[in-house]
Amino acid sequence: MDILNNRLIKTELVEWKKLIPFQPDNLKKTEPHKLQKLANSLCQNGFSMNFYVWEKDGQILIIDGHSRHEVLQLLESGAIYPKNPDGKEYAVTIPEKLPCSFLHLKNKTEAKKAVLIYNSKYKNIDSDILAEWVSDLNLDELKSQIEIPELNIELFGYPVSDESETEETALDDKYSQNIGEVLYEPKNTKHEIKDLFEPCYKYDQDIEKIKNPILRDMLKLRASYFCNFNYSKIADYYAYQATHEEKEIFEKMALVLLDKNQLIENGFSRVIDFVKNDSENDR
Repeated sequence: MDILNNRLIKTELVEWKKLIPFQPDNLKKTEPHKLQKLANSLCQNGFSMNFYVWEKDGQILIIDGHSRHEVLQLLESGAIYPKNPDGKEYAVTIPEKLPCSFLHLKNKTEAKKAVLIYNSKYKNIDSDILAEWVSDLNLDELKSQIEIPELNIELFGYPVSDESETEETALDDKYSQNIGEVLYEPKNTKHEIKDLFEPCYKYDQDIEKIKNPILRDMLKLRASYFCNFNYSKIADYYAYQATHEEKEIFEKMALVLLDKNQLIENGFSRVIDFVKNDSENDR
């Protein structure tokens, strides 16, 4: 009879700035609003999940915790700030050392396998049961911290969230035939253009220092990645304020999803992925 192998060597406090990401930079892409949620969660709920790491040749490589590490770097640099439930930014001091659990891994092959294991999802959440189970929570407050695709707070009929998404793996025939439940009912509320998005100016001064104009333009495009879009207000604007030309470009850029045929034509998972991106399992 085989004995279950325990790979955990030790857990200790480590200078988190010395941790080195093991997985490729672009293996998982997260939209800025999700990094903001993770920052809010870390700062409001505390750091409660260890980094899982592999010590190799004097380096401590991250196996699990890449998103947390990225958010800590952003917080430390001032690129982002945590926001309270009212949306107000506040400052936070990050400890020099955070807990790391060291894994026994023989080589890079085992380390890569470990990354995949930590990013695996073995069970699907039942949306209905989840909705009933959390019905006593203040989701309007938690929406700035949590990112659970199956909760689908607004997109699938729940009343209080501004944001939601679903995963390609969950888009079976059941969802394809029930897209009528996906539609958001726009409100006849006028919005100023500035209310539809939250621009990011944090990198402007650094970008302007770059002398190469082509590189400077590239960095400006990258900086726009950190803008946040309010899709509920965008839908309201589209329905009641937008001109014909504005509606056309909104549709082409998937800022709004109009009906079942459009969703299927564009590929439901691809469009949602474009608007909201892949969900973060790395928490």
